[in-house]
Amino acid sequence: MTTLLFWREMGDDVSRNFNNSMDKGLRLLEYFTADKPAYTLTELAQAAGIPKATAFRLATSMERHGLLRRNGQGQLCLGLRFLLLASLVARQIELREVALPHLMALRDRIGQAVELLIRADDEAVVVASLEPGRPGTGIIGQREPLHWGIGPRVLLAHQPMEYREYYLRNLLSRRNGSAGVDATSLRQMLSEIRENGFATDGDEEGWSRLAVPIGDPNGEVRAAIALNVGDQTAPGGGRAECLALLKATAAAIAAEAAQDSAP
Repeated sequence: MTTLLFWREMGDDVSRNFNNSMDKGLRLLEYFTADKPAYTLTELAQAAGIPKATAFRLATSMERHGLLRRNGQGQLCLGLRFLLLASLVARQIELREVALPHLMALRDRIGQAVELLIRADDEAVVVASLEPGRPGTGIIGQREPLHWGIGPRVLLAHQPMEYREYYLRNLLSRRNGSAGVDATSLRQMLSEIRENGFATDGDEEGWSRLAVPIGDPNGEVRAAIALNVGDQTAPGGGRAECLALLKATAAAIAAEAAQDSAP
């Protein structure tokens, strides 16, 4: 057996073992319900039909990640991490539902592709994608590092300074890929985005993409709208008009989202 083949097979074994463990761990979570919100370790192992030692190993790992916790009686129950995750998902769904009519109106007005992006950890995720001449929304869920493209960079530019510096020092070199940007250049780009209130890939005479942030009442940036004209040809009145429409749309989405979330 060649060395390459050996490591390929070892890699396949590691992958299978990892996926098997993750599958078992996720299945454990399915046993927690409103009727049965807490288990002793023995009860959980019996419910899942696995050895107690396996249940212990899985539960310990999930406790470490906040997915499980111990209540006052020492029983296992769902961890507080789920509160954060549920809150994030709810906000994303609510924002998307609020934003869609505004994004459709923007797409129809400009006649170009429009996307809505949110930050998920160290990536930007497309949660709405609308193309001209097509009803409804396109493919969503694409993920990109926060320094790739103008939409993700708008999100990164408006994160707290501590996070921006952490990203530049620790994540950029690992996730640079084909982006071809160094920390000094990216830091300058992010500063210009914050100062200008938008991101673009060109100047008044030649550009194909624009992006603006969507803020919330607390001054935090929740999402970004990105416009892609695709062929370096500015539609309508050019970049200034498109930028004004993008900013107006972002403001309308932010205002409606704030009103919906008000007590």
